[in-house]
Amino acid sequence: MCGLRPFSKYWAALFGASRLVVEPRVRFTVNEIVDKRNAVAHGRETPKVVGEKYRANVLRTKTTDIQLVADMFADAFETYVSDLAYIRQDYRINYETR
Repeated sequence: MCGLRPFSKYWAALFGASRLVVEPRVRFTVNEIVDKRNAVAHGRETPKVVGEKYRANVLRTKTTDIQLVADMFADAFETYVSDLAYIRQDYRINYETR
């Protein structure tokens, strides 16, 4: 299983960014979607079996949760870049920010 937790950990290690704080319900949704996607991709389940369990309103909520996490990653990355966090602190003064 490679859901939100490992990705968030790698995100923090790779970019030196703080870990993203995601409420448990959203974390569960992300991990569930990752697991189901992997089951379909590796032939353990069919898309029909995975998708038939949910009504439209549940899928809409899951989509909103995933969008929330994607927005959090995008915002964190934008901050990382605009703050020049990829440059050692003592050299940042040599760079201009827009």
